[in-house]
Amino acid sequence: MTLKNHAEARRALFAYIEGWYNPHRRHSALGYESPVGYERRYGERRSRERTKQGEAEHAAVGAGTGTNCARDKS
Repeated sequence: MTLKNHAEARRALFAYIEGWYNPHRRHSALGYESPVGYERRYGERRSRERTKQGEAEHAAVGAGTGTNCARDKS
């Protein structure tokens, strides 16, 4: 890669640092995990929590009625 001037070099360096290096390097504040990996793991955990919460709410709606589904009550 040949850069034409100082400004172009600064833009290329910024793009590398912010676009690849920082999102992929390990951060001590994240337990030495990359931000990309941390966000992926966080999203997966939140998804599991929402699924469990939805299942618990679904079961609670039908509790004591002999049914497990809110639409069966109508």
